[in-house]
Amino acid sequence: MRKTLVDDAIASGFNLSALVKARVQRRGEDYQGKDFPPYTDDYAERGRRDLGYQDEYFDFTRTGEAWKSVGVFVKAKDDDSVTVSIRSDSPSNQVKFAGAVRKRGNILRSSEQERSLVLKDFANRRRERFQKLMNEQ
Repeated sequence: MRKTLVDDAIASGFNLSALVKARVQRRGEDYQGKDFPPYTDDYAERGRRDLGYQDEYFDFTRTGEAWKSVGVFVKAKDDDSVTVSIRSDSPSNQVKFAGAVRKRGNILRSSEQERSLVLKDFANRRRERFQKLMNEQ
């Protein structure tokens, strides 16, 4: 079980980041379900609408490069626990996410519902691994 703990934690981190990304890109909502402050009128018109991007809500998506750079990284681990962080691995995109924090808060922050779903999935994965080990003995 200890051998698979890091892999399961990373998988759960990727699941959580996918839920956050989908919420932001599809609905433009923060971790509390509130709409992010919209794009400025000038940016919405010239930086988005004129270029064919949606501008009805903040989705933090234009080229997709910032979201593509988001990954799951192990911060700490021991025999019984793993701590992962969800962040960009690109210095230039880290600057973009930091800029979003100043204007709209941490857009990578997960909601209670998202964390609950991922924790249930993690617990189920660990339980299935344990049952498989017990059945092999």
